[in-house]
Amino acid sequence: MKSKLLSTIILLVLSFCFIGCNEVQRIDTVNDEGKEVMDLDYRDFDLVAGKMAESILTSGILDNNGNKYVISTGQILNLTTRRIDTPALRVKIEEEIINSGQAIMTSAVGGKNSLDPMVHNIRDVRDSDYGDEFKDDTISGKGNLIAPDLNISGRIFHREIVSHEKAELHANDNSARWNSDKRIQREYYFQLMITDLSSGLRIWQKEILIGKRGNNKAAGYLKTR
Repeated sequence: MKSKLLSTIILLVLSFCFIGCNEVQRIDTVNDEGKEVMDLDYRDFDLVAGKMAESILTSGILDNNGNKYVISTGQILNLTTRRIDTPALRVKIEEEIINSGQAIMTSAVGGKNSLDPMVHNIRDVRDSDYGDEFKDDTISGKGNLIAPDLNISGRIFHREIVSHEKAELHANDNSARWNSDKRIQREYYFQLMITDLSSGLRIWQKEILIGKRGNNKAAGYLKTR
């Protein structure tokens, strides 16, 4: 009797585990047919980064008589009321620029999230009391860093518009209540610019709008400009 009960419990546990595992689904990032969400997700960042990078690479601003500009990434400010992973946008744009072969990105200077601390850490080691422990030809000397020619910076901000398109009177159990159909429209503005650090002149600028509209029950939809 006990063995039969134990077998039943084991089968139930395995069944729940199997059901739980089936609830996990890998996202096809190439052809994601999942519903849109009101907040920003990876599809929005891919879209914005792709359009920004395409505009930069086809604008002609990186033409430098056969030489490659060195580009730094400064601050991309999040001026929204939501937590937005701005490095996700930055990394995708930098990746497109680097892979194009038209320019080189620097990790020596720039915004907080675009620096590689080891660039300066190794120089602190060089100038420290135990810097002599390293071979001279294996540690970076002074005057080797290359300053950027151009800098990318920008900001993200959003507006939210709430409207009540209709209201209906519902009767239930001799009580009445009004149910309003609240519609929410969120507009996310991505604005980037590139500045020539030598002259201070702005040589490129672009804005992309991601707009989403829905209600408390709807996933909303996406519009781009």
